[in-house]
Amino acid sequence: MDTKSLGIKLNKSQKLWLSELVKFYFKREKPDLITLRIVLNDNLEESFDYRKFDYRLVRSDGIPTLLGIWYDHPNNSILNYVDKVIINIRDTLKRMPTIKRLEAKTIAEKINTKPEIVEMCFDLIFSIGGFASSGSSSSGKPGFEVLEIDNIDVVTNYLFYKDLDSIWKRFTEKPIKKIRIDEIISSNTQYQASKETISNTERQNFNFRRKRNRCLSV
Repeated sequence: MDTKSLGIKLNKSQKLWLSELVKFYFKREKPDLITLRIVLNDNLEESFDYRKFDYRLVRSDGIPTLLGIWYDHPNNSILNYVDKVIINIRDTLKRMPTIKRLEAKTIAEKINTKPEIVEMCFDLIFSIGGFASSGSSSSGKPGFEVLEIDNIDVVTNYLFYKDLDSIWKRFTEKPIKKIRIDEIISSNTQYQASKETISNTERQNFNFRRKRNRCLSV
């Protein structure tokens, strides 16, 4: 399966932006998005807004997803390692069905590579959605040292994993609606307002009950 079949089209500015973010990722550095926008300004359209970039390719913090890596570098060796890591996790689950926590250094030994490579793979696997409950790291660099898989849906996805082509198809057969940043902000604002209203109501009820108890005790 090639990248064209995804149906994702990027203009010149978007391709440049994605390519630069991928470079940061392979250096295991987190980009300062504002600084990068300034540095690339002469090569970007005035209308370019990194906050509206396709979320399937790049996360809001500027870290490319597995799909983003594949779109920019379809033949990069990290994709083969991701496949090996997923298969290793699948086989480990079959041998040890009670396992809930995976360490990058352990899998690195099994597939004969550096722990840093598996940490990046963990991060990219997490970006797929449905292949990890959570991840953690103490390095501060892109990647996870530990991956949690304590969820039946997550486990099922591993058990039925075939290859990366089946992952790419998930983004074409069942496209997910894009969510704009302003929609997220609006939703969060409404949520916070609802929480505040509920909190005020509970506070008023508590004060009313306290006053009533005082009156009854007199």
